[in-house]
Amino acid sequence: LPLHVKRILALALVLSLIIGSYYKSILYRYVFTTNRNNRGWMHRPINILIVSSAIIHHVTHVWTGTSLAMMLTMNTSVADAVSDWFCQLSYIVGLYGLMYLSVGSFGITLYRVKYIKLELWIKHVIGEKRLLGIILTLSVFLCGIMVHLYTLETSKGRVFLNTCFR
Repeated sequence: LPLHVKRILALALVLSLIIGSYYKSILYRYVFTTNRNNRGWMHRPINILIVSSAIIHHVTHVWTGTSLAMMLTMNTSVADAVSDWFCQLSYIVGLYGLMYLSVGSFGITLYRVKYIKLELWIKHVIGEKRLLGIILTLSVFLCGIMVHLYTLETSKGRVFLNTCFR
């Protein structure tokens, strides 16, 4: 692509990240204000799952978008300009974000369904905090395991596309 087209694409990408960050900030402010007004996170424990999913999603998009904008504006590959470590980290961050979109949403759904169906049992036997901790921990670690297994599989000599290396 010509340099001016690459710059236009990079500018559009950065502008998209700024607009997306503004809308994510509305979600963050609403949840934090609601929790402060209701005296703590346990008024709506599902907000912790929603905010953690939003933060992981947001960090993934900002990291990957910034990396792609860098790739578009550079004449050399990012691996040559920065390091291979940065490329591998960008790959893992993007992969983790993609995995968490599925697993984190499943965790939120699982928490809601279990809480709706077994509300009294959860409140008195398991506890809301304990169920929340179990689901959040399982979501985070399950994504980590999936990313590790996927990168282990792709590093075994199979060909995969990584635009960071060109």
